[in-house]
Amino acid sequence: QHFFPHLCTVPFSPMHRDFFDAERAHHPQRGRREATAAPRGHAKTTLRGFIQIIHDCVYTTEDFIVIFSNTATLAEDRVKQIRDELGENRELHRIYGPQVGPVWNQGEFITSRGVRVLAASRGTQVRGLLERGQRPTKILLDDLENLENVQTQGQREKNATWFFSDILKLGQPKTNVEAIGTLLHPE
Repeated sequence: QHFFPHLCTVPFSPMHRDFFDAERAHHPQRGRREATAAPRGHAKTTLRGFIQIIHDCVYTTEDFIVIFSNTATLAEDRVKQIRDELGENRELHRIYGPQVGPVWNQGEFITSRGVRVLAASRGTQVRGLLERGQRPTKILLDDLENLENVQTQGQREKNATWFFSDILKLGQPKTNVEAIGTLLHPE
């Protein structure tokens, strides 16, 4: 609330407190696989896909973060919002210093502390992604599915194959993988 009063405009709910407790309990554990599902409007993206990513950047708890979303435009927008907050939030600057680094683009940036954040989407070529010889240390899947790609059993199987063969292999054993979203199908 201190750094983000423009985002944290209502009191935190028990679900939000559970997010915070889980993060404290698992930190600095590596190789975590987590999934969070909640209805739209419950601040999943704000807390897990925005504020937590900023925390990862300013404390350098991650070296290379890839943020996946359903479309390239949505993924780039998420990364741009994080980049803009790191670049413009005066209280973050006062406490943690300037964050703008050598790469500062809409779909990718590297902070002054060397944390790389990259946007990706379904269909993006992600095999072999490296930063300074290292695979991603955190993969965030934020609203990766849409109603169209969960309708049939075949589509769901294709999603699962892509996730297990491409996404999970994108990282390394120590990579944290977090999925956040709204359930679109009971399977």
